[in-house]
Amino acid sequence: MEQGRNEWTDYVDWLVGHDHKWPQTKRLYFKPGHPEEYGGKATWGSHAGAYSSVSFGHVGLVLRNVYEMPASEFLWKRLLNPLGFGGIDYHAPPGNGIKWFSAGGLRMTPRDYARFAYFLLRDGRWNQTQIVPASWIQQFRTSLNYPNIRSNIDGYFGDQYPKDMFRIAGSGINLAFMIPSLDLIALRTGRVDNSMWNEVEQKFLEKLFASVSDYKTEKSDHP
Repeated sequence: MEQGRNEWTDYVDWLVGHDHKWPQTKRLYFKPGHPEEYGGKATWGSHAGAYSSVSFGHVGLVLRNVYEMPASEFLWKRLLNPLGFGGIDYHAPPGNGIKWFSAGGLRMTPRDYARFAYFLLRDGRWNQTQIVPASWIQQFRTSLNYPNIRSNIDGYFGDQYPKDMFRIAGSGINLAFMIPSLDLIALRTGRVDNSMWNEVEQKFLEKLFASVSDYKTEKSDHP
């Protein structure tokens, strides 16, 4: 659901389905807790799924009501401060004092991106504290269902690379690869047209593993 995401009369009204300009946001496409009932899909490369700016925005409202604090405060208290983040920003946030905008456009420094990648590498643990359950992180490392948190368990990035490698990604081809078996994280940051994604990603991996001491891929074994 993307309709009206930057054209609301009032952001909260749009989010909860009260903006008369955008009646689409009133609809429930499936009963709560039953996403399998959703009949539509979008395609990103070889992945099919669904994306809703409205549903991501609802997360902020849920956190505020469940934890009795603004979602932005919850994010900093429970995750970003423990990880030592320097700061985050958003591209084109809604304004009106809203400091939580989960519908895309997150900005952070490469240092903070690396900290988050290391946090994922350690299965949600930072220093001596388990910030989120390890099992929650591990499900992404073995799942094929998340295009922006992608595992190599099926050889998606190449059978020559470790099966336990997984990747997070953002628009502009900002990549972070986590490889637990090598105790390694690797980042690529910048701003490149997303149409070049596959080419840029594969070249990055080739250069990365060419630089890893004693690691041999099928390609390097058979010049």
